[in-house]
Amino acid sequence: MIRISRESCEKAARRIFDKIAGPFMTDIPCKDEMMDRIAAAYEKTADAVDVKFVYSFFTDVILKKNDLLVGNREFHCPVFGEMDQNHIRGAWVYTGTAGKFPAHKAMATEDFFADIWETAFLCAGRERFEEHLRSDREQCYISEGFGPGFFAMEEERMDDIAVLSGSEAIGVRVNDKHVLIPPKSCGGIYLCSARPFTEMKGPCGYCKGAVDNCNMCLWHIDDMYGQREEDEEMRFE
Repeated sequence: MIRISRESCEKAARRIFDKIAGPFMTDIPCKDEMMDRIAAAYEKTADAVDVKFVYSFFTDVILKKNDLLVGNREFHCPVFGEMDQNHIRGAWVYTGTAGKFPAHKAMATEDFFADIWETAFLCAGRERFEEHLRSDREQCYISEGFGPGFFAMEEERMDDIAVLSGSEAIGVRVNDKHVLIPPKSCGGIYLCSARPFTEMKGPCGYCKGAVDNCNMCLWHIDDMYGQREEDEEMRFE
């Protein structure tokens, strides 16, 4: 288990918030008032941020075509078939959370922005977690992150991910709808290869989600608006 400080996520969280909130801020009236609400939402969120990840590394991994066997649990994903399967050396299975946050009022503007801040800190924490994994194994290349809802992996596989990663160690569980609790949590798999992974088709091509959710998806936002450099000036300070 590793804890990731809020301070180490701060810059990335602001960048990610900017990505998600940017489309909602175009040509709006009362922009100064909205910026005040964004700042208030940040203050509400920041005190509750508690980023934690727990993971296990498995060497008993079998990858054959579109199926991956990890710790006697099977995962099906169409993108697995695009990989060079002869050089897979293992897999990290992980669960992470940004913390437990208070419930929001659906129509409250400040709570809407607080929800985006929470998502931003979770995504920023996952970036820091990926950096940690790069130092976890020598001479190992890391794949994209795979998990339920991405690359057409079935939602039911979240139950297996929670068990293999030991999610209860960080207070994360799976409900009867295969959703992680608390809400601002994530789980998935990274593969370790002896050789670099070839570029794959993005997750949007396999997505089973509703199109109404695209504006809150970083994969979609990056595709539509392009990547931002981390040192680019932020609009929402």
